[in-house]
Amino acid sequence: MSILRKCRRHYLLFFSAVTVCLLSPTIITSLNAAHASADRRITGVIIVQSPGSIRLKNDNTEIKIHTGRETKFLPNDYRTQLGDTVKIEYYQKKFRDGTTKMAAKKLELVSKNPSKPELTSPATGKIIEVGRKWFKIHIDSVSDVVLFEKIRGTKFSPSGWQPIPGDEITVTFKKIPSRFGNLYANQILSVEKTQ
Repeated sequence: MSILRKCRRHYLLFFSAVTVCLLSPTIITSLNAAHASADRRITGVIIVQSPGSIRLKNDNTEIKIHTGRETKFLPNDYRTQLGDTVKIEYYQKKFRDGTTKMAAKKLELVSKNPSKPELTSPATGKIIEVGRKWFKIHIDSVSDVVLFEKIRGTKFSPSGWQPIPGDEITVTFKKIPSRFGNLYANQILSVEKTQ
């Protein structure tokens, strides 16, 4: 009986030692990953943007930071625009394709771009391109081409008119922060032909 106890004790010690040896690289890797994923902060001006990322310039450095479902915007209805100054809390995120990239955890507006006029409804402009569920319209007040989405119940005036590129229009819309991206969705309520 005492020999069995000694064998069990030695077996447990041996098994514990082997387990620690095998798991130690995993433990070290996870500790390094936890250290690498620690949140960092940066404040800068947005110089490039897409629906899923922004490029920020701070002094002499530029950094690309991805935005997504985990990004919290402050204020809640804010989405990025070129030239805005923002403060970002970001971390290293491993994506599905196996790459590791910078991802925004919190994105806070410091100041809006003072030289960019605000897009307000209603707006007048010229249709540049027509899609099945969207229009690209050159808006005169902001001197830029803006994407607008058609939604259920969008009203067209005059009745029966089908918008085509080149039409001068007045568009009434609501500006909604995109759910997962870092842009706004401009949803058309009504479109009126002006010429």
